[in-house]
Amino acid sequence: NVEQNNLSSDRNALVIYKLRKEFNNRKLLKCCRNKKFVAVDSLSLHIDRDEIFCLLGTNGAGKSTTIGMLTG
Repeated sequence: NVEQNNLSSDRNALVIYKLRKEFNNRKLLKCCRNKKFVAVDSLSLHIDRDEIFCLLGTNGAGKSTTIGMLTG
């Protein structure tokens, strides 16, 4: 399996598999408060050592949420 080979490589500095983040919609109308907003859905990637990495995307794409989850 190519994906499993990538996960076991010695060159990997970071491996993420199916990262997901949901928020409760407390600021919405009363009818929609129980719904969840998915900010990051099934993000998988691997970053090799000595590699430059950046996240690009439109507003609301989940870039800041992803970085926040990675840095704690």
